Amino acid sequence: MKRNPFKNLPATPGEHFKMFFYAAVLHLLYNVSKSFASPEAAFERFPFLAGYHNELAQAGLAGANSLDAFSWWLDALRDWEAKAKQHLPLRALREAAQLDHSTLTALITVGLIEEDVRFGAVFEELQGTPGQHRPAISLLSGWWRDENDWNRSRANLRPLQELGLVRIVNPESPRMEHVLEVGGPLWDALRGEQNEAPASWLRYRPLPELASLDDLILPDELRDQLKLIPDLLAAGEAQAVIVRGAQHNGRRTLLASSRCASTSSSPRAVSSPAASRHAGR
Repeated sequence: MKRNPFKNLPATPGEHFKMFFYAAVLHLLYNVSKSFASPEAAFERFPFLAGYHNELAQAGLAGANSLDAFSWWLDALRDWEAKAKQHLPLRALREAAQLDHSTLTALITVGLIEEDVRFGAVFEELQGTPGQHRPAISLLSGWWRDENDWNRSRANLRPLQELGLVRIVNPESPRMEHVLEVGGPLWDALRGEQNEAPASWLRYRPLPELASLDDLILPDELRDQLKLIPDLLAAGEAQAVIVRGAQHNGRRTLLASSRCASTSSSPRAVSSPAASRHAGR
């Protein structure tokens, strides 16, 4: 296996996402081959998997059906990631939420069907859920289970649920039968896409388009307080920003002007109608 297969790849969010996508495919190939007793039997049942296997082999990965191959891929990914200077959404998420690369791979596995619908047939057959093309907790738990620690698989999936990175499609079912999916706007963001309207209720505005604090008419005391927000978030002394006020009173403009998102790895901003008189559009 090549030591550094990614060294010539550009440091872009798209390439980073692709590396995690293939890490998820590698992990799936290993588990599907194990379920069918051999890679050949798995490829006979799902011929499209052979195509992915061949792509990985051409990338210098011999034996693309083993946990060693999966670990090697993640190691190479870490080396590439450490040298990348550009903003990478998946790396930013991992660092902000203190996730490991294996947990991020589990997240991408949940969303594989968003990239290739043929993976839905694999999930459907292996978990025995006719018509359900998304992975269930029972299947993912088995795939991420440590041979000596049954709790490891739950440790991989729990933060994804707690952080809202995955959502349950069938909450009325028993927990192990819960089927998971990744929301469309989140998936697009992880791919590095910057859509103006990721969802009907959501708008994206690039940082240069936001008003600065100097553009707003504010009391000096409030302006001085707002200037402290980015440093507090960056230092980890604050974990969230809540801006309260009546609807349409400019609280989002006020929050955007402090430019919290550009200086903190994990700001969580909440605006709600309550009592605040400052900051107008």
